[in-house]
Order: sequence, then structure tokens, then C-alpha cells
Amino acid sequence: MDRHEAERRATAIRNAPVDWIQVQAVEGNQTANAYKIPCSYKQQATGLVSSWTPLWITTPGNGSMY
Repeated sequence: MDRHEAERRATAIRNAPVDWIQVQAVEGNQTANAYKIPCSYKQQATGLVSSWTPLWITTPGNGSMY
């Protein structure tokens, strides 16, 4: 995904009216001209404790972070 698409996706996630996903940044690899969006999402755990799980949004079908 290019930088503009990554920024659009990150903005859409940030503006979503939910509290279970957070965007940390938009990161780019200039040599590969590819971007990823590191996020965290909240999972329900047993009891009252929930945990944040890392998630990286990349180009679909890419198969690698970079």
C-alpha cells in the first residue's frame, strides 16, 4: 500500500467510534515503497482484565511486513 492509502486507513481507524483498536503510527520502508500501520486491539480476557494485542495492517496478500 502506498503512503496515501496507509494514511487514509489510519485516519479511518482513528475516527471510528470504537475503543477497542488504536493506531500507533504509519511506518514506511522507502526502499520497498511499502507502508504498514502498527495497531493494537483489545481482546476480552477472563475476568475483568482485558489485554492489548499488536496488529500490523499491511497490503493484502503481501505476506511480509516489508
